[in-house]
Amino acid sequence: MDFVEDKDLVKEFLNGNEIAFRTIVDRYSKKIYWHARGMLNNHFDADEVTQEVIIVLYKKLHTFNFNSALYTWIYRITSTRTLNLIRKKKIKELFSISDEEYENYKDNKEVFNMPKNWNWYHEVNRTLITGQNLLVRHYLTKEPFKTAEYYNTCYVQGHSHEDFKLWWFMDKNKNYWGATIGCLVDDKSLAMAYNKGNLKRPELGCMVIVEGVPKLIPLRLKNNIWTGELE
Repeated sequence: MDFVEDKDLVKEFLNGNEIAFRTIVDRYSKKIYWHARGMLNNHFDADEVTQEVIIVLYKKLHTFNFNSALYTWIYRITSTRTLNLIRKKKIKELFSISDEEYENYKDNKEVFNMPKNWNWYHEVNRTLITGQNLLVRHYLTKEPFKTAEYYNTCYVQGHSHEDFKLWWFMDKNKNYWGATIGCLVDDKSLAMAYNKGNLKRPELGCMVIVEGVPKLIPLRLKNNIWTGELE
């Protein structure tokens, strides 16, 4: 059987060809699973996410706008669903709440009354003025510099309240960096959902990128709370 491009499979499915959808699932289900498995480190949870993503694809494939590769779109959905599961398990563990109680918690968008037309992203790809690729992610990896090395890109992660670091790598062929900068804004986090005993956590700093060069800016703290000033 001749290879059919993703965009053609999507169009065939939207025209009622269920076999086309089955081909998409066969083509990407393993990639979905292993992406989720890498974030969750658990077979059963990764399998659950994979099934959820397949259901989302079936229901939402009509919203795919062909502005990116199909797998890029699927990858984002997988990342979001995986992060949702991680967050839900952590919150239920911390607060011992039921599924029904969990659904009643407000997220940050509700708490801060964000504009309805704002979009939230757990992962952002950009090209810097230097021509370098930049990948920004909310979730936490143990060694962000190795992630930068693996993807051959500049890499920023946010989630940790404990690390505020920047790593560089240069040789005659490559020049990239990795950074962990504290906690980024997250649309799905439950408001104040840290732990029972301490509803505040320190922010260590922020980062700006000026003409492709990253700069770490410490936040001035008093009693582990930001004073509103930069160092």
